[in-house]
Amino acid sequence: MLLQVLMHAEVGAREGTFVLGDIVENIALKLIRRHPHVFGDATATSAEEVYQNWEQLKKAEKTRDSILDGVPRTLPALAASQAIQGRARRVGFDWPDIEGPLEKLREEVDEFARAETAAERLDEFGDIVFVLVNIADHLGIDAEQALRGANAKFRARFGEVERLATARGLDMRELNLEALDTLWDEAKAAKIGSL
Repeated sequence: MLLQVLMHAEVGAREGTFVLGDIVENIALKLIRRHPHVFGDATATSAEEVYQNWEQLKKAEKTRDSILDGVPRTLPALAASQAIQGRARRVGFDWPDIEGPLEKLREEVDEFARAETAAERLDEFGDIVFVLVNIADHLGIDAEQALRGANAKFRARFGEVERLATARGLDMRELNLEALDTLWDEAKAAKIGSL
């Protein structure tokens, strides 16, 4: 990341628009401005007070129509969902416990099952993933990390299925789902991909 900063600073210097020192100065000023409890006279006795002060300072610096305006639309979908829901949660828009999002998940799965068109299925599936992100947040789970783990587990187990098939002289493309499931169960029983 520092390489990117240095490259942009060099381009800025060549164009005469800014130099590396300008970047450093602006970052330092922002840190000082956003942390008056560290660099100024403000006091904060808890992390929550620091956070509330931070939010007030950001609000004064940047006028936004919505609390969600600061979430970049270019974020990957899971990260954006976590950020959007986190911001909504900060103003009290969230279920008080895990039961709310679990019930919402059941509702969304039912709606997905009843969807008749591709557009409806796409919409309802998005709702399911959105609610799953909320459930993850309620449980302190990073949805991106959880999905990466599931992908890695699947890769490992599928790789074992391929290895088992090859060792037995089987062509996976010629096996039916039942035979493939049997190999999958063997890989799973061998704890392939498990923590």
